[in-house]
Amino acid sequence: LAPDASKYWRCMGRAAALGDASAQYLVGASLVAGEVSLSELAEHGEEAHRGSEHSEAEQGLGLVNSAAQQDHPQALYWMAMFYRQQGQESEMRSNLEGAAALGDAEANFCLGDMCYHGTDGFVVDHRRAFSFFLAAALSRHPLALCSVGAMYYQGLGVSRDLHKSFKAYQIAAEEGSAEAMRNLAAMHYSGEGCEQSEAAARYMLRVAKEAEESAADST
Repeated sequence: LAPDASKYWRCMGRAAALGDASAQYLVGASLVAGEVSLSELAEHGEEAHRGSEHSEAEQGLGLVNSAAQQDHPQALYWMAMFYRQQGQESEMRSNLEGAAALGDAEANFCLGDMCYHGTDGFVVDHRRAFSFFLAAALSRHPLALCSVGAMYYQGLGVSRDLHKSFKAYQIAAEEGSAEAMRNLAAMHYSGEGCEQSEAAARYMLRVAKEAEESAADST
C-alpha cells in the first residue's frame, strides 16, 4: 500500500479518541511538537478536540498525560521530562520511576544518571545507579552499556570485573557507540578483560573514527 498521511491521522485520531494509549501518546506528542495541527486532525476525522478552548499544545499535553495515566511507558517518560523542565521534581520522579518499572530503557538510563551524579533530587548512590544502567543495558541502550562497562571497569557500585566491562563495551560498540569502541581499543592494547592485541586496538580506533565521522556527516 502507498503511504497515505490522511488515512494515517484518521486512524490515529480515532484510536486516540477511543482511549488507545499508544495513539494518545503519538497524537499528543505530535501536537505539542507542531508536527500535526488540530485542523489536520479534524479534517482527517479526529473529532475529540473540535471546539476546545485549549491550545493545540495544551490538548496535546492532555493526551500524553492521559496515556501516561494508562501506564504507557513512553508517555510516562515524556511527562517526566515535561515536569523536569517545569521544575516539578515530585511529578518528574513519579513518572520517571513508573516508566522505568515498565522497562523503558531511556527512563532507566536517566534514573541511573541522576543517581550516579546526585541530580534532580536524588542523592549519589552508585549501586542504585548501576542497577538502573543495567536495566537499560538489557535493551541494548548504548549509553547505558557504556556506563555499565565503566562501572565494571572501575568497580564502582559493583565488584570490579574486567571481562564484564569488556563485554558491555563490546555490545555498545555493536550498537554504534564510538566511545565504547575507543574503550575497547584501550583494553585490547593493555590486555584488560581480553587478549592483548595492538592490531585489534588499532582496528577499533579506526572503526571509532569512522563512526564519529559518519555521525558528524549525518548532523
